[in-house]
Amino acid sequence: MDTETITLPKTEYNQLKQQAMAYRRFTARFFDSLIKDSVKNVVDDFRATNLYGKNFLRDLEVGLSDSSYFQNYENKAAKVKVRKISHRTPA
Repeated sequence: MDTETITLPKTEYNQLKQQAMAYRRFTARFFDSLIKDSVKNVVDDFRATNLYGKNFLRDLEVGLSDSSYFQNYENKAAKVKVRKISHRTPA
């Protein structure tokens, strides 16, 4: 990778640095909050909508269980369900 030198006024540098830090904090919180349910709770939420067949639900459970994300982070899942997915019937 080639390196180039860029000159910025200090005020612009500080503003960019603050924006970068804010972005890092936001993304850290956002991704921490993505998965709070266990695989079982996610599958139960899908099942509760009555929109998905047994084969899909089984595939979903296997896929989530095998995913690297759940393997690495499911132990951080909340002990209680944090969100309820509801199905709205069209009017």
